[in-house]
Order: sequence, then structure tokens, then C-alpha cells
Amino acid sequence: MPDGINSSIFRTSALGGRFLRLPAQRYRQNPSDQGAANRNYNNDIGNMPYYNGAVSFWVKLEFNGDDPTFSGLIGATQVQTDVGQKPTDSEGSQFWIWKNTEGQLRVSRLYYHQAFAKGFTTQAIPLIGNQDEIESGNEAETDSQKYWARSDVVVDIENWRAHEWHHLAISYDDNSPTNGIRVWVDHSTVDAVNHNIGEGMFCALNEEEPKDQIQVGGFYRDQAVSTEGLFKFGTNFDRQGTLRSPSIKRVLANATIDEFRVYLGQYTQDDSRKKGYYSDQEGIYTNAFMVPFPDGIQRMRLRNMTWTLYPPKMYAQQSVQWSDETMSVLNVDGQQSSRPLGDPGGGIRGEGGRNNLQIAGRWLYPTGSPDFINRFNIGFLGYELRMRAGTGQGPYAGKALVTPALDDVTLSVYLPSAEYLLTEVSD
Repeated sequence: MPDGINSSIFRTSALGGRFLRLPAQRYRQNPSDQGAANRNYNNDIGNMPYYNGAVSFWVKLEFNGDDPTFSGLIGATQVQTDVGQKPTDSEGSQFWIWKNTEGQLRVSRLYYHQAFAKGFTTQAIPLIGNQDEIESGNEAETDSQKYWARSDVVVDIENWRAHEWHHLAISYDDNSPTNGIRVWVDHSTVDAVNHNIGEGMFCALNEEEPKDQIQVGGFYRDQAVSTEGLFKFGTNFDRQGTLRSPSIKRVLANATIDEFRVYLGQYTQDDSRKKGYYSDQEGIYTNAFMVPFPDGIQRMRLRNMTWTLYPPKMYAQQSVQWSDETMSVLNVDGQQSSRPLGDPGGGIRGEGGRNNLQIAGRWLYPTGSPDFINRFNIGFLGYELRMRAGTGQGPYAGKALVTPALDDVTLSVYLPSAEYLLTEVSD
């Protein structure tokens, strides 16, 4: 079985830069289910509770805890309202878990009511504000269930060693005036002090068009100002070591993460409630194959693509029901449109090895990439896997219990070979 999702600076950008992204929220379509200004007062919508919930996971760092290496473990943005024409036309929450360069585990939770539009970085906005500090006509209606604008917790983990497993659990209660964030390390409660600012206020988020998502094994944040807010460092360097796009913070976990769980309500170590994973929406995993082309070759014929997905059959002594996964690919025959693979490949039923008619015999062309300057002898075949958590039966019917584990994805291509088309013998 795979031991988790890994992202690391030890690997190339295409392999080591991958991390799992899941949708965080889902809006109710009925206006009666929404609060004022379309605010979702329901806690249990989407893959991460909006006001009161918890996450837990196992983590294995690739560096010692006191090593000055940054590790972005979990990031989540829960968007209630997208960025609009006015500064206050944006609302949601952010949740970050990472290890800093000083041997500390950092946890931050933010409630925001302002954010930047894409490319509009000249607007000066305060980091913390309320409706009285906004210009006339742009008043913000703050959420009464968000007690603080921002809460932070710091935990010392400098004694952690590389390649050893540790268990982390973090719960949050946005309506709590004191201990909104609680932390467990290796199944023991940590006496961590909550640093809270902005009672009854909101953050002006230093991010351009925040996207609703949960990020596992790393995170990506398009900041409006590179040197302000949570992440003030540069993370994007090209192959020559030159800093590129300093406002975009692309942070790898430099670790392996396994058994990531989200809880509705506060964390319980024994999972005695048997609610298991709280996963309401379809999970999406994307990546790409980089295929080098020999000199003089303009295209290569694809043979097949297979994958292996492990579906646990039981969870909490309950049998599990599954929906088939969906795999799609891009750049087949040079087309950018998504091409769903009808053959399940490796799939849940283990039917790997058969040629997939949507890809077998078709062509891959070299397209190059901005990450490989002036190199157009590389073909990229992108793929996207969509899967849902397995649900229970009886009293657990319709409840998401456990997710499948993606083990491997294999692409086969036909390598070009020399062939005699005509021979001539001369005296």
C-alpha cells in the first residue's frame, strides 16, 4: 500500500510539486438556506465545516524539525462570496498548517471580508478592519459567528527527526473567544496559546481572487503583495536560481502526508462517533507526464494509460459502497480539450492492461513548457482523476466514510525505431 502523498524539493517541479486539491465548500441553491448577504450559516456544507470542525493526519518530514526548511502541510480557503467590484464583495475563511524555518508548527485561521481582484495590486487595504473603517457605500456586514479576525497557534516541534511519523490533529471553533484552535501532537493535547486579533472584525486578505479549495501536501497562494501577510518569502525559483513571480507562494510539504481526515465538530481521538471522513464532494487529483522526444521526432504514438486505485472494503465494521472513478487526459492528438477514458484502466475493478480506445494508437506532440526555456522536445500529457469517498449502508447510507488510495499511474508510448523502407545495392 502507498504510504501517503509526498511533495519535496528533492524532486523535479513536475513530480515533486504535486499536491492534492479538493473543493472546500458547496453553496446551497435555495436562498432560504442562506443567511444575510448570501452568507452560508450552515456549518456542514462541503468538505470542510465552515465554523466548527477539525482535521487530523500523519506526517513524515524529509528534514529534521529544527532544519531551516519550510513545509507547507495543509491549506484551505472557504469562499462564501467571490471578489466583486467593491472591496467588501468578498468573504470567507482561510486555514493554514505549516512548519516554519524555526522549528515551529504554525496554525492560522483567518476570517476575511476583503480581497484583491486579479492584477489589481495598487489598492491599499488594511490588514484588519471593520465596517466603520470602510468608505461610505462599501460597508461590510461581519459574520457574528466569527469571533476573531485572525487566530494563530505556535507549537515547538524542533525535536522531530526526519523520516519519522508523527500524528497531528487540529480543531477550530470560530465562535470561541478563548481557545478557538486546539492542537494534538502524537495523540496528546498541546497546551498551545491562542493569539487572537480583531474581535468582531475581519481581515483584508493579501491574495488575488482566493479560490475555494483544500490543499494537502503543499499549497499555492497568489498574494497581492509579496512581502506582507502570512508568507513574506520567495518560493518560486527557476533552474538558474533566479526568483520568479515573488508574489506567488508555491510551497511544498517536503514531507509525506497520510490518512488526512476532516471532522464535523471537534476532534475525537477514538472516532467513537463513527462519522469517519467528512467528505461531501468529489475529489480531484491532477498531474502530468513529461515525455522526452528524441532529436528529429515530431510526434510519438501512445499505447495505453493505466492506474491502480485501492478501495477499502470495510470501515468501522461497516461495508463500503463505491462509485466508479473518472480519468480524463489532455493533449492527446494535440487537443487541449479533456478526453475522458472510458476504459477504467487499473481502476477499482483491477482491469488494467487493456488498450484504452480513447488513447491507444493516438499521438502525443512536443509542446515545451515555460519551466524549460527554449526546450520544445518535451511532450506533456496531463491527466485528471475524479473520485468520491465510499459510503456506508444501513444507518450510514449516504454518509462518506473513507476515500480510495491512488497508488500508481502508468503511461506507455511506442518509441520510434529505424526502419528500412528502400535498399539499393551498387557495384
